[in-house]
Amino acid sequence: MNTKERIDLREYIDHFPVSGSVSLNHCKEGRSNRAFYLRRKDDGAILGYCHHCGGSGVYFGGDSASRHQANRAKGEEPTAEGDSESSDGASFESWRLPNLSAWNDGGVDQGEFGAIPKEFRRWWFLGGLNVSDYVRLKCAYISGMLVVPLTRGEEVTNIAARTKSGNDLPKWVTLGAKTHGFMTTKTSLPNFLVICEDIVSAIRLSRFCTALPLLGTSLSDLHLSDIVKWGNEHREKHQVLVWLDNDSPLVVQKAKKICTKLQNHAKTGIVLKQVEAKHFIHDKELRDFTWKQI
Repeated sequence: MNTKERIDLREYIDHFPVSGSVSLNHCKEGRSNRAFYLRRKDDGAILGYCHHCGGSGVYFGGDSASRHQANRAKGEEPTAEGDSESSDGASFESWRLPNLSAWNDGGVDQGEFGAIPKEFRRWWFLGGLNVSDYVRLKCAYISGMLVVPLTRGEEVTNIAARTKSGNDLPKWVTLGAKTHGFMTTKTSLPNFLVICEDIVSAIRLSRFCTALPLLGTSLSDLHLSDIVKWGNEHREKHQVLVWLDNDSPLVVQKAKKICTKLQNHAKTGIVLKQVEAKHFIHDKELRDFTWKQI
């Protein structure tokens, strides 16, 4: 199942790197939002991936063009390197992170929260999270990143890793197909679902409702199917709230598109203010704001 948007890399041909990779703006403006990465492979092909919206593309030039045409003639479609394992074209090994089997087999040492660098602990607390969240979600600090595993049922399906600030890396590295399920806690309302962009907002929201982090701004066919099934299970009374970051006109447009797509399947609302769940200081304020959107 293809859950990603395709980006026509010909529009960025003036920015193709001679070697290595470059970062640009794609769906969000601002220097800190240069999360669209273009990378040149050894054969000259250019791979592109946006860490905001999840869009990707491949551009074949030079010697690789003939191979591309040959593959097309055989009915084969090219894919980004490592695409079956990684949502951003990179492998777990290249990021020096344990693969999914290690997470599911209990081979990842979570370690003590107090032992991770102060910068990451401060970032965690500023998002309104606490030590019990870190332990409950089985997070870990590995290779200079704070890693949050995401699950479907009891199985870890993909991971989101927060990188250190002040470097050339994207703020988040997501590895594995985005096939995770809803996030809930013992106090989550089962019939109220909030769709958001990032994992921190989802953790905050899951304290009082069901949450789905898209890890971007696109709703996959799989997650749409999950929501339809969820709506049927709570047919008498249910509510879906689409709440993206709304930090650019394109993101607002995508939020409206998701809302329209869901309206035939569930009672749906949308947040259009530029405010994120993780930025609320107190859970009561977040909960009160969320209820008012219904």
